[in-house]
Amino acid sequence: MKSKILTIPAIKCNSCVEKITNVLYSFPEVEEISVDLDEKTVEVILSTDISDNELKGIIKSAGSYEVTEIK
Repeated sequence: MKSKILTIPAIKCNSCVEKITNVLYSFPEVEEISVDLDEKTVEVILSTDISDNELKGIIKSAGSYEVTEIK
């Protein structure tokens, strides 16, 4: 499994978290998601790798969210 931490500054509330987690969980590669609202980060545990650009596109499809960093 692979872990990626996404920084998404526009995450402000539980509604944001729900939109992002719903769209991420629609992909079979996503095993687990952990969101830190204070740090504006989302940790994604993947069964197989997804490219950073693909992850950015997935997040953008959830609404007006932009990934500014992926670790």
